[in-house]
Amino acid sequence: MASLLSENSDEIRSLIKEALYLSKDDNLQITLFKLRNICEDFFASTTGTAVFEKCQLNLEKESLVLWNLVAVNCEKYSKECIAAVNYIASRILRQMTNSIRDLSVEKKMILMKITTRTCRSLLDCDQVDRAQVILCDSSLIFDSLSDFDLDGSRSVMIAKFKFFNEMCRTEICVRRGKDEEGFVHVEKTKCLLGCLDKDFRVYLINFCYNLGLEFYYDKLYEKSTVWLRNALQVDKHGESDKILKLKIILCTNQHEHNILTTFHEWIKSKPTDSGAYKIIQFLIKYDRFPIAFDVLNQLETTLSRQNETGKFVHYFLAKLQTESHFEHAQRILAQFQGGNYILSCEMASAIGDFCLEKGQEFHKKFDYLRAIEWYNLSEYISTFVTDDRSNVLRTLQCKCICFIHVQDVDK
Repeated sequence: MASLLSENSDEIRSLIKEALYLSKDDNLQITLFKLRNICEDFFASTTGTAVFEKCQLNLEKESLVLWNLVAVNCEKYSKECIAAVNYIASRILRQMTNSIRDLSVEKKMILMKITTRTCRSLLDCDQVDRAQVILCDSSLIFDSLSDFDLDGSRSVMIAKFKFFNEMCRTEICVRRGKDEEGFVHVEKTKCLLGCLDKDFRVYLINFCYNLGLEFYYDKLYEKSTVWLRNALQVDKHGESDKILKLKIILCTNQHEHNILTTFHEWIKSKPTDSGAYKIIQFLIKYDRFPIAFDVLNQLETTLSRQNETGKFVHYFLAKLQTESHFEHAQRILAQFQGGNYILSCEMASAIGDFCLEKGQEFHKKFDYLRAIEWYNLSEYISTFVTDDRSNVLRTLQCKCICFIHVQDVDK
């Protein structure tokens, strides 16, 4: 029996090595499933545990290399592949944590790495229960390390692992609808930020922001506000992206005056065209047309007046598709006409097509006056298209038909 298990341990190592050299997802998946099945039989037997202890170092090193390979390149592999690797790592981890007190500090540091990354990838595979088990193992590791007098570099490393462990715990709580428990873990991560670099602060800000935005999309505004305000509290040193901060304020603050004050301060910092474009997109997405229009007015002196402004106009028009928003579209185009902006042929063609299509929609509804207004916009924008005049001709043709109908109605 022992020799058979020894052969199994050799086969496990052999399969791990084989998997390391495979690049195609299908082949890797087959190898990993074979490996998982052997591991299940191997670890299930009492004799297997003894054999495992003898070959533990080799197995752990090789499986860790494989596991790291998949973890780093997870977008290349299926969730099934990742789950299989996680199974191997977690089984090895379980065997090692049974005698955690006997392990060296170096071994425990390796285990921390395994627990943290395995938990993260398990959550990515929606295996919340298994991730919870792994987190319990990680608690044993952290507790055992408290007995050692650790140097500076090791203590920082432990703080990093604790940070990501608390983030995983927060996510598990939120997925189970236990937000209050999640906030407790967020507070614990905040306490660790003092000894970590600013990337960890930004990570926490983005985590809270993304959760808040998810709840915002689901119209759970109370939950959304709590998480977004958490993001703002963490950002007391102003280390996150200014655009991100503006988005958070926009979602949490219902007072238009305060929002505009924040935007005015941002505009004074002379944002780039692309940054301004992102903010205006966000404003339009949440139907904040008056603020978006005000921001565009304020940005007029700082924008380069090149193609980015054309993108603003195009994006506005794409969103102002209902009759009730036609006034906003007219104001935007009027500003565009008076601003002497430069517009590329490609952008002008796209905007002209949009205006023509809107005119045709009203044309079909026999709303000829509204159709003519859109045709006028299309005609003006199409003057920027120098290499193709077909759009202007189509627009004029449609306008003529509308005028005939209007005259018939007047008679």
